[in-house]
Amino acid sequence: MDENLNDYIQHGHWYGEGFDGGYNIPHDLFSLGRMDIWQHHFLNIANETLPHNTDQELMVTEKTFKPIIGLRPFLINGDARSYQWLRNRGFKTFTHWFPTNENDIIEILLWLKNQSTEQIQQLYNNMLPDLLHNRNRFFEFAQEEKLRFNNILNGAE
Repeated sequence: MDENLNDYIQHGHWYGEGFDGGYNIPHDLFSLGRMDIWQHHFLNIANETLPHNTDQELMVTEKTFKPIIGLRPFLINGDARSYQWLRNRGFKTFTHWFPTNENDIIEILLWLKNQSTEQIQQLYNNMLPDLLHNRNRFFEFAQEEKLRFNNILNGAE
């Protein structure tokens, strides 16, 4: 995929000249970012925040959905209930693939650092059915949410 930075600017998904520290990383909701980086990484850490109102329903954002669309395992740096939120909606999570608790992100990263390229590739291959399931589930989920939203607007919910 060849992304054109002017497309981001034209559609308002860019911080502005120099704001990104010169890394040429767009502030966008609609892509995986720089494909040269995306294609050469194994794990994504999604930083999810909690709602300010504790009565508000927990949700995840594009920060978690991007690795799902991009076929990458992910860990969540945030409320651990996010994993259950995803599982309740038919997504698979990856915490069981690692030798420590999902909240021990640093320990998981250190463990991964000690794995060979071949071991990481085998781990990815083993995860691939779950990764494909998640991507397919994402598009189903998006349609379900669109229908739910339309029903709310039409007073049907």
